[in-house]
Amino acid sequence: MATLPEAFYFGPPDRPLFGIWHAPEAPGSRSLAVVLVGPWGIEGMSLQRTWRQFAMDLAREGFPVLRFDLDGCGDSYDPSPDTNFWPLWMSSLSRAKQTALSFAGVEQVALVGFRMGALLAASHVCAEPEGIRALVLMAPQRSGNACVRELKMLEVSTSRGTHDTSWAVVTAGFGMNDATFNALKSVPLPEEIPRGIQVAIIDRQEAPLGKGWTQKLATKGIASTHVVVPGYPDMMQIAHKVSAAPAFFREAIASLLKASESSTRHDRNARGSRPSDAWTLLDHKGKVLREWALPPLGTKGMAAIVVQDTQRASPSANRKAVLILNSGAEHRVGPNRMWVGWARDFAAAGHTVVRLDLPGLGESLGDNLHPSTQVYRDDAIQAIQDAMNTLGEQLKVTQWALMGLCSGAYHAIGAALSDPRVVRVVAINPFVFFPAQLHEIDLLANNAMDHMVTANTLKSAKDPKRWMRLVRGESNVRLIVQSLVGRTRTKVTKRSLDLGRMLKLVPISPQACRLTEATARGCRFHFVFDADEPGWAILKEDIGNLADRMIENGRFTLDTIAHGDHAFATLKGRAQMLYVTQSHLQGWAGQPN
Repeated sequence: MATLPEAFYFGPPDRPLFGIWHAPEAPGSRSLAVVLVGPWGIEGMSLQRTWRQFAMDLAREGFPVLRFDLDGCGDSYDPSPDTNFWPLWMSSLSRAKQTALSFAGVEQVALVGFRMGALLAASHVCAEPEGIRALVLMAPQRSGNACVRELKMLEVSTSRGTHDTSWAVVTAGFGMNDATFNALKSVPLPEEIPRGIQVAIIDRQEAPLGKGWTQKLATKGIASTHVVVPGYPDMMQIAHKVSAAPAFFREAIASLLKASESSTRHDRNARGSRPSDAWTLLDHKGKVLREWALPPLGTKGMAAIVVQDTQRASPSANRKAVLILNSGAEHRVGPNRMWVGWARDFAAAGHTVVRLDLPGLGESLGDNLHPSTQVYRDDAIQAIQDAMNTLGEQLKVTQWALMGLCSGAYHAIGAALSDPRVVRVVAINPFVFFPAQLHEIDLLANNAMDHMVTANTLKSAKDPKRWMRLVRGESNVRLIVQSLVGRTRTKVTKRSLDLGRMLKLVPISPQACRLTEATARGCRFHFVFDADEPGWAILKEDIGNLADRMIENGRFTLDTIAHGDHAFATLKGRAQMLYVTQSHLQGWAGQPN
């Protein structure tokens, strides 16, 4: 029978790391524990759900498995921004190895690393080979220098000219400081692995490591296997488009089964320990915070992380809390991991914050990987209400503020329209009222796409280079024309509807009715948009001049952030967005019921 993964914290008190322990379905059937070492940054965000499924598959094969977040990553603590992370990561991997050995009650582990995690695992094997039986490198990079070159290339393609020079590199919203960047540049892929450790390289087709490294190992008398498999790009898409690459994981499991058969036998009656610390204390901005992982919530088994100031009573003094929802298919840390810092900052100001994984996302126990359409699930609102039921009882919370970006904002609005416990909504870059059954292809038929294409076309009309692209046939003329026509039609329709509503010939829209009801009972909506986002224009088209009236009477607020993007991967607008969102909730959270 499958056992549920267990979340816990481990490591020294001043450096708590977040881990997930997957106990084997058949304890004692394997002589190896497995430690998974994931990649850094946006690659780690993309891989998260696939990596989780891999750990569950290994547990079904009888392996005890530990996944964990490195220093400054995921749900682990935050070192000082100018710290050299590389030695911290090496030290953390050592602690993870010892933790896995203790929990599993075995004498040997296998390290499985992906991308930068593969480089880290290989480096650790050479530095501390004790207790390691196997090393599996998945899509490894040739060296740390090759790794930083890739990061620089990714930065150029995603920076939009807004690089922050306080970082050595910023890729898709993740910044790496100079100390870590320079340390990583000097890390080689080791040319010699200690004897007795089985090595397997599972390479990607697009840029394989090649057989050169395995041949170098062979000259040292070290046997290794090397296979090239397809599917790597499918795993590195934006999170809601990711699909697993089965060949990678079949080969990895086969290598681990082989290593287990030849590893040191152990007493099958030996018992390891189990995770016990589902909470940790964090020193954050001079405050001691308590952060803990809750057991799976509701029938969907949603995962949640709660953070509070320890100086406050466990039940929120004002019975209020902030619930942060998933952005797209990204897990609860949010795009660029920004919800982790947001939650800790807000908790340090004396408030309670919960980061939730909705069904099918992040660490939730709901059904596995979904196509992109499943980000907007039919059961999302019910799942949020279930979570508020359980969390409300545990935390003694009676009033909620919901916050999210993109689909998280969409679901926050929907929950507020359905549940009187929601009294504040912070909606960041929502596409607002999409049809109930949302498909990615619908974007092309929706006025959101018309708005974005038209706005970009008008903005580019003064740029000679854009006209040359048009002349050379490099622009999608059909899409531009369709969007211009669509925008014109939408504006004409909107004006007609506004006139009809003013003359009371046309009833207000259902969305406007629901918003009116929600604001009448005291719910307030705070909309935050990047300057180039179409959401506010779409909302006004849906509900007419009610939007302006809501702003006038204080029931809506509208903030427009310059120099951002949809997920605030660029740094210039992110700090302002985080400040604005906290300022909207600070006064409410501090008021007594």
